[in-house]
Amino acid sequence: MLPASSTQAAATRAFGINPQGDIVGVYIDATGTHGFLLRR
Repeated sequence: MLPASSTQAAATRAFGINPQGDIVGVYIDATGTHGFLLRR
């Protein structure tokens, strides 16, 4: 398990993970909603 949040994010949500372990999701901060891709 990896922490998937930032101290600046109000919310973080992961939507999917592929066989290589890459995770895709979104986070919300003061400037809006942003997507992320966390690669292993």
